[in-house]
Amino acid sequence: MTIVYAAGTEFYMANDLAGSGSGSSPWSSQYRRALDAGNGWLTRIQPGDHIFVGSACGEPTDLIEQLVQGVREGRLRNLTVYQMLRSGVRHLLDAAGPDLHLVGIHFHAELAEVVEKGHGSFLPIGIHQIARNLEEGRIKFDVALVQVSRPDENGHLSLGVSVDFAAQAVRLSHLVVAQVNDRSPRTLGDCSIHASEVDAAIEVSHEIGEIGFEPADEGARQIARLVLDLIPDRSTVEMGIGAVMTSILEGLSERVDLGLHTGLIIEPMMDLIESGVITNRWKGIDREVSVANQCRGTRRLYDFLNNNPAVSMRPAGYTHDPRVLGSLRNFRAINSAIEVDLLGQVNSEFVAGRRVSSTGGLSDFVRSCQTTEGARSIIALRSTAGRGKHSRIVPNLGAAVTLTADLADIVVTENGTADLRGMRSDERAAAMIEIAHPSFRDQLGAASSSRASR
Repeated sequence: MTIVYAAGTEFYMANDLAGSGSGSSPWSSQYRRALDAGNGWLTRIQPGDHIFVGSACGEPTDLIEQLVQGVREGRLRNLTVYQMLRSGVRHLLDAAGPDLHLVGIHFHAELAEVVEKGHGSFLPIGIHQIARNLEEGRIKFDVALVQVSRPDENGHLSLGVSVDFAAQAVRLSHLVVAQVNDRSPRTLGDCSIHASEVDAAIEVSHEIGEIGFEPADEGARQIARLVLDLIPDRSTVEMGIGAVMTSILEGLSERVDLGLHTGLIIEPMMDLIESGVITNRWKGIDREVSVANQCRGTRRLYDFLNNNPAVSMRPAGYTHDPRVLGSLRNFRAINSAIEVDLLGQVNSEFVAGRRVSSTGGLSDFVRSCQTTEGARSIIALRSTAGRGKHSRIVPNLGAAVTLTADLADIVVTENGTADLRGMRSDERAAAMIEIAHPSFRDQLGAASSSRASR
């Protein structure tokens, strides 16, 4: 076996772990059989199969291309394909039709057109519920298409940057097809499958998807300054994404001994781990390691994650398990939203009545904060949208409610902080109006008075 390290990434040369001849590991013959079966895996797909496809930066793009080609050539029919999030490749979106029904495990805006045409749908439930439904057999996969790293000396292949539901899918599917990519980092944690679990495999060598993070601006920094007052040393944080979240992460550089338990790791989190701000010493569980189920970033992040024991990649069923979340000390769930109404109800799914997202893991994290000692949920958002034309603090969300009023906790805009726990409805309205943009406060006040008089 020859291993060459380059820029922190592990690469395998011609004399690789699959090996041949004397001294081969017991699993190596299993791996070679999977490689031999790699050319014919499409013939094992049956009409009516439900297929899980790895997502985002861990998409098995070559396998997706082969699957789509099989559908377009009429060799594959009546398939249901599940995917968490896509990367920059549109193959599945463009192929959705009578013989490929695309299911978004998480809804995203580009899925809307497919859904409207009747060739797609989505799971309108949270991350932990999805994992539980898989375990209990209400959601079923027949086939799993995943991207993995090259096998290690024991025959384990890491799911790399996209664990989410992939590990479950492998365990539950009767056909597992792996795209083995020597550019995929070998992440550590509960995120590996064994060569013996792979029925067919192809080997590739190309860069995995890269996604940058949204840079901060002054409005985001102002919100971040207020949120930072709510995050003490030794807290355990969960973070969403976007410019506001990036600003908060940048501001956390002054904190001490933070813990990280989140769905998604992005590059600003890596900086906090490298600098020693995130130590995970006081989390209560999973001490000394940061926990996530997915990573999105650039090669710099992927090199950092490769064989790094400071980061433990786990299935989504673990990262969003309320029993796990309930064990975290001083937990701070920090997320954004599209709108919040005067009762503190949150909309993170609709813009102008059109669905652009689904609840994802938001409800899991927020609900856990209601029952975990010392935990707080923080919704941080700008007070306006559309260059100041629209208020994001609204009188009433109507049907577009992601988080109901009983889950309301702390809401932060650039104009202030509203701590809503224990408040009456009129007190909540007053607190929310105070953090709205000044241009809309009179309008919101009138709406609040009108509603109270009815």
